[in-house]
Amino acid sequence: MRTWKRMVAAAAAVALAGAGTIVVGGAASAASTGTCGSISNLTTAGTTTCTVLAGETILFVVKSGNGGAGGDGGFGGAGGNGFGGGLGGFGGLGGIGGIGGAGAKVSGTWTNTTNATVTLTVTVGANGTPGTAGANGDPGIDGTALATSGTPGTAGLAGSNGGDGSASQLLSPDGPPLLVASAGTGGTGGAGGGGGGGGQPPSTNGSTGGNGALGVKGVDGAVPTPNPLPAGWSLVDTTWLEAPFVTITAGPEPAPEPVTPAYTG
Repeated sequence: MRTWKRMVAAAAAVALAGAGTIVVGGAASAASTGTCGSISNLTTAGTTTCTVLAGETILFVVKSGNGGAGGDGGFGGAGGNGFGGGLGGFGGLGGIGGIGGAGAKVSGTWTNTTNATVTLTVTVGANGTPGTAGANGDPGIDGTALATSGTPGTAGLAGSNGGDGSASQLLSPDGPPLLVASAGTGGTGGAGGGGGGGGQPPSTNGSTGGNGALGVKGVDGAVPTPNPLPAGWSLVDTTWLEAPFVTITAGPEPAPEPVTPAYTG
Protein backbone atom coordinates (compact mmCIF):
# COMPACT_ATOMS: atom_id res chain seq x y z
CA MET A 1 0.00 0.00 0.00
CA ARG A 2 2.79 2.39 0.85
CA THR A 3 4.55 1.62 -2.45
CA TRP A 4 1.36 2.51 -4.34
CA LYS A 5 1.09 5.85 -2.50
CA ARG A 6 4.69 6.70 -3.37
CA MET A 7 4.02 6.04 -7.06
CA VAL A 8 0.96 8.30 -7.10
CA ALA A 9 2.82 11.16 -5.35
CA ALA A 10 5.76 10.95 -7.74
CA ALA A 11 3.45 10.96 -10.78
CA ALA A 12 1.64 14.04 -9.47
CA ALA A 13 4.93 15.89 -9.02
CA VAL A 14 6.04 15.08 -12.57
CA ALA A 15 2.69 16.22 -13.99
CA LEU A 16 2.89 19.55 -12.18
CA ALA A 17 6.49 20.11 -13.26
CA GLY A 18 5.55 19.40 -16.86
CA ALA A 19 2.86 22.09 -16.65
CA GLY A 20 5.54 24.76 -15.90
CA THR A 21 5.04 24.85 -12.16
CA ILE A 22 7.66 23.84 -9.63
CA VAL A 23 6.43 22.18 -6.46
CA VAL A 24 8.62 22.97 -3.48
CA GLY A 25 7.58 21.59 -0.14
CA GLY A 26 4.01 21.29 -1.39
CA ALA A 27 3.79 24.97 -2.54
CA ALA A 28 3.77 26.06 -6.21
CA SER A 29 5.66 29.12 -7.57
CA ALA A 30 6.17 30.43 -11.12
CA ALA A 31 9.44 32.11 -12.19
CA SER A 32 9.04 35.83 -13.04
CA THR A 33 10.95 39.10 -13.21
CA GLY A 34 10.22 42.73 -12.51
CA THR A 35 10.15 45.47 -15.11
CA CYS A 36 13.77 46.52 -14.51
CA GLY A 37 14.97 43.32 -16.16
CA SER A 38 13.71 44.46 -19.56
CA ILE A 39 15.37 47.90 -19.76
CA SER A 40 17.62 47.11 -22.69
CA ASN A 41 19.07 50.55 -23.35
CA LEU A 42 17.93 53.95 -22.09
CA THR A 43 19.71 56.78 -23.90
CA THR A 44 17.40 59.77 -23.50
CA ALA A 45 18.19 62.02 -20.57
CA GLY A 46 15.47 61.83 -17.92
CA THR A 47 14.00 59.68 -15.17
CA THR A 48 11.81 56.58 -15.12
CA THR A 49 10.94 53.85 -12.60
CA CYS A 50 10.99 50.07 -12.70
CA THR A 51 10.58 47.16 -10.29
CA VAL A 52 12.80 44.39 -8.97
CA LEU A 53 11.02 41.45 -7.38
CA ALA A 54 12.00 39.99 -4.03
CA GLY A 55 15.04 37.76 -4.49
CA GLU A 56 15.58 38.88 -8.08
CA THR A 57 19.06 39.77 -9.42
CA ILE A 58 19.65 42.42 -12.07
CA LEU A 59 22.72 43.23 -14.16
CA PHE A 60 23.37 46.87 -15.00
CA VAL A 61 25.70 49.16 -16.92
CA VAL A 62 25.41 52.87 -16.10
CA LYS A 63 27.20 55.65 -18.00
CA SER A 64 27.01 59.25 -16.79
CA GLY A 65 27.04 62.51 -18.71
CA ASN A 66 30.25 63.96 -20.04
CA GLY A 67 31.43 67.51 -19.56
CA GLY A 68 31.00 69.94 -22.42
CA ALA A 69 34.03 71.09 -24.38
CA GLY A 70 35.28 74.60 -23.70
CA GLY A 71 34.85 77.23 -26.40
CA ASP A 72 37.78 78.20 -28.58
CA GLY A 73 39.47 81.51 -28.00
CA GLY A 74 38.99 84.28 -30.54
CA PHE A 75 41.71 85.27 -32.97
CA GLY A 76 43.64 88.45 -32.29
CA GLY A 77 43.04 91.34 -34.64
CA ALA A 78 45.68 92.19 -37.21
CA GLY A 79 47.67 95.36 -36.71
CA GLY A 80 47.08 98.34 -38.95
CA ASN A 81 49.51 99.16 -41.75
CA GLY A 82 51.84 102.11 -41.48
CA PHE A 83 51.26 105.02 -43.83
CA GLY A 84 53.99 104.79 -46.44
CA GLY A 85 55.34 101.37 -45.40
CA GLY A 86 55.35 98.70 -42.76
CA LEU A 87 52.62 96.09 -42.72
CA GLY A 88 50.52 95.34 -39.67
CA GLY A 89 51.29 92.07 -37.90
CA PHE A 90 48.97 89.10 -38.00
CA GLY A 91 46.78 88.48 -34.99
CA GLY A 92 47.52 85.42 -32.86
CA LEU A 93 45.44 82.26 -33.07
CA GLY A 94 42.90 81.58 -30.38
CA GLY A 95 43.52 78.61 -28.12
CA ILE A 96 41.39 75.50 -28.67
CA GLY A 97 38.94 74.80 -25.86
CA GLY A 98 39.61 71.86 -23.57
CA ILE A 99 37.59 68.68 -24.06
CA GLY A 100 35.09 67.68 -21.41
CA GLY A 101 35.76 65.07 -18.77
CA ALA A 102 34.27 61.63 -19.34
CA GLY A 103 31.33 60.56 -17.18
CA ALA A 104 31.93 57.42 -15.15
CA LYS A 105 30.78 54.06 -16.51
CA VAL A 106 29.96 51.39 -13.91
CA SER A 107 28.85 47.79 -14.31
CA GLY A 108 27.66 45.35 -11.68
CA THR A 109 24.88 43.19 -10.31
CA TRP A 110 22.38 43.81 -7.55
CA THR A 111 20.05 41.42 -5.74
CA ASN A 112 16.87 42.48 -3.99
CA THR A 113 17.36 40.78 -0.65
CA THR A 114 14.15 42.14 0.84
CA ASN A 115 10.91 40.21 1.03
CA ALA A 116 9.07 42.75 -1.11
CA THR A 117 9.20 44.24 -4.57
CA VAL A 118 11.50 47.27 -4.79
CA THR A 119 10.86 50.19 -7.13
CA LEU A 120 14.02 51.75 -8.53
CA THR A 121 14.23 55.27 -9.90
CA VAL A 122 16.46 55.20 -12.96
CA THR A 123 18.02 58.43 -14.21
CA VAL A 124 19.97 58.86 -17.43
CA GLY A 125 22.34 61.79 -17.18
CA ALA A 126 23.02 64.42 -19.82
CA ASN A 127 26.15 65.82 -21.38
CA GLY A 128 27.20 69.31 -20.39
CA THR A 129 26.66 72.11 -22.86
CA PRO A 130 29.69 73.17 -24.89
CA GLY A 131 31.22 76.56 -24.27
CA THR A 132 30.89 79.36 -26.78
CA ALA A 133 33.82 80.62 -28.82
CA GLY A 134 35.37 83.92 -27.86
CA ALA A 135 34.96 86.92 -30.13
CA ASN A 136 37.80 87.82 -32.46
CA GLY A 137 39.79 90.92 -31.72
CA ASP A 138 39.31 94.11 -33.70
CA PRO A 139 41.90 94.97 -36.37
CA GLY A 140 44.14 97.95 -35.88
CA ILE A 141 43.70 101.17 -37.80
CA ASP A 142 46.02 102.03 -40.65
CA GLY A 143 48.11 105.13 -40.41
CA THR A 144 46.29 108.07 -41.92
CA ALA A 145 49.07 110.61 -42.37
CA LEU A 146 52.49 110.39 -43.90
CA ALA A 147 54.97 108.44 -41.78
CA THR A 148 52.42 107.46 -39.14
CA SER A 149 52.23 103.91 -37.80
CA GLY A 150 49.22 101.65 -37.78
CA THR A 151 47.65 100.88 -34.43
CA PRO A 152 47.85 97.38 -32.90
CA GLY A 153 44.97 94.95 -33.22
CA THR A 154 43.10 94.01 -30.06
CA ALA A 155 43.32 90.58 -28.44
CA GLY A 156 40.64 87.97 -29.02
CA LEU A 157 38.41 87.01 -26.12
CA ALA A 158 38.65 83.70 -24.30
CA GLY A 159 36.09 80.99 -25.00
CA SER A 160 33.66 80.17 -22.21
CA ASN A 161 33.93 77.00 -20.12
CA GLY A 162 31.90 73.95 -21.02
CA GLY A 163 29.11 72.90 -18.67
CA ASP A 164 29.37 69.95 -16.31
CA GLY A 165 27.58 66.72 -17.21
CA SER A 166 24.86 65.29 -14.97
CA ALA A 167 24.99 61.90 -13.29
CA SER A 168 23.21 58.72 -14.28
CA GLN A 169 21.94 56.88 -11.20
CA LEU A 170 19.91 54.08 -9.70
CA LEU A 171 17.97 55.10 -6.58
CA SER A 172 15.94 52.95 -4.22
CA PRO A 173 13.13 54.43 -2.13
CA ASP A 174 14.77 53.50 1.18
CA GLY A 175 18.32 53.96 2.33
CA PRO A 176 21.29 55.41 0.44
CA PRO A 177 21.44 55.54 -3.38
CA LEU A 178 22.08 52.21 -5.02
CA LEU A 179 24.48 53.86 -7.49
CA VAL A 180 25.38 57.38 -8.56
CA ALA A 181 27.94 57.35 -11.40
CA SER A 182 29.86 60.61 -11.21
CA ALA A 183 29.64 62.92 -14.21
CA GLY A 184 32.48 64.61 -16.08
CA THR A 185 33.17 68.31 -15.66
CA GLY A 186 33.39 70.84 -18.48
CA GLY A 187 36.60 71.78 -20.23
CA THR A 188 37.85 75.33 -19.87
CA GLY A 189 37.76 77.80 -22.73
CA GLY A 190 40.79 78.54 -24.85
CA ALA A 191 42.49 81.89 -24.39
CA GLY A 192 42.19 84.57 -27.04
CA GLY A 193 45.03 85.30 -29.42
CA GLY A 194 47.02 88.48 -29.04
CA GLY A 195 46.59 91.38 -31.41
CA GLY A 196 49.15 92.02 -34.13
CA GLY A 197 51.39 95.03 -33.88
CA GLY A 198 50.95 98.05 -36.12
CA GLY A 199 53.26 98.56 -39.09
CA GLN A 200 55.81 101.37 -38.87
CA PRO A 201 56.97 103.32 -41.85
CA PRO A 202 59.08 103.23 -43.81
CA SER A 203 59.47 99.43 -43.74
CA THR A 204 59.04 97.86 -40.31
CA ASN A 205 56.29 95.31 -40.17
CA GLY A 206 54.24 94.86 -37.03
CA SER A 207 54.86 91.85 -34.79
CA THR A 208 52.60 88.82 -34.90
CA GLY A 209 50.27 88.45 -31.95
CA GLY A 210 50.89 85.58 -29.58
CA ASN A 211 48.69 82.48 -29.82
CA GLY A 212 46.18 81.90 -27.05
CA ALA A 213 46.74 79.11 -24.54
CA LEU A 214 44.80 75.88 -24.95
CA GLY A 215 41.87 75.17 -22.66
CA VAL A 216 42.22 72.53 -19.95
CA LYS A 217 40.46 69.16 -20.17
CA GLY A 218 37.59 68.61 -17.76
CA VAL A 219 37.87 66.13 -14.90
CA ASP A 220 36.68 62.58 -15.53
CA GLY A 221 33.98 61.20 -13.27
CA ALA A 222 35.98 58.68 -11.29
CA VAL A 223 34.47 58.61 -7.79
CA PRO A 224 31.00 57.07 -7.94
CA THR A 225 28.73 56.51 -4.95
CA PRO A 226 29.10 54.17 -3.10
CA ASN A 227 32.85 54.45 -2.79
CA PRO A 228 34.55 52.05 -2.77
CA LEU A 229 32.36 50.04 -5.11
CA PRO A 230 30.93 46.78 -3.76
CA ALA A 231 32.56 43.50 -4.70
CA GLY A 232 31.73 42.55 -8.28
CA TRP A 233 31.12 46.14 -9.38
CA SER A 234 33.70 47.89 -11.52
CA LEU A 235 34.55 51.08 -13.35
CA VAL A 236 34.60 50.44 -17.09
CA ASP A 237 36.90 52.29 -19.46
CA THR A 238 35.11 55.00 -21.41
CA THR A 239 35.71 58.33 -23.14
CA TRP A 240 33.94 61.68 -23.30
CA LEU A 241 32.68 60.68 -26.76
CA GLU A 242 30.49 57.86 -25.38
CA ALA A 243 26.99 59.16 -24.72
CA PRO A 244 25.29 58.56 -21.33
CA PHE A 245 22.97 55.56 -21.01
CA VAL A 246 21.55 52.98 -18.61
CA THR A 247 21.10 49.29 -19.44
CA ILE A 248 19.50 46.78 -17.05
CA THR A 249 18.91 43.10 -17.76
CA ALA A 250 17.60 40.23 -15.69
CA GLY A 251 20.28 38.31 -13.88
CA PRO A 252 20.59 34.55 -13.50
CA GLU A 253 17.75 32.89 -11.61
CA PRO A 254 18.68 31.13 -8.37
CA ALA A 255 19.04 27.39 -8.53
CA PRO A 256 15.71 25.66 -7.85
CA GLU A 257 15.26 23.90 -4.57
CA PRO A 258 14.90 20.12 -4.65
CA VAL A 259 11.40 18.93 -5.53
CA THR A 260 9.71 17.40 -2.52
CA PRO A 261 6.66 15.27 -3.31
CA ALA A 262 3.64 15.81 -1.07
CA TYR A 263 3.92 12.46 0.67
CA THR A 264 2.15 11.71 3.90
CA GLY A 265 3.18 8.08 4.34
